[in-house]
Amino acid sequence: MQSIAHRYLQLDYGISQLDRHLQRLVTRKAPELMTVKGLGAETVAALLVAASDNPGRLRSEPAFAHLCGITPIPRPPARPAATASTAAEAGRRITPST
Repeated sequence: MQSIAHRYLQLDYGISQLDRHLQRLVTRKAPELMTVKGLGAETVAALLVAASDNPGRLRSEPAFAHLCGITPIPRPPARPAATASTAAEAGRRITPST
């Protein structure tokens, strides 16, 4: 059990070292992205890897969404403003039902 705990501590330390190294590399390469709220070193690194192969693929937000494997949710078409009821537009008289 003690050897497992020791190995865990070694791996945890190694991960911390790599996280700090990644943080330095990404901050040096894309400091403006690191200031965006919600973006961490891992996310920015993944974006840099995806964009560096072919930056032309990121020409628009939908192109970026496609690259990420998602599709934006389309907006429903706008409805025209209701000016009159269908019956009134058709020239029919509506009688209340009993």
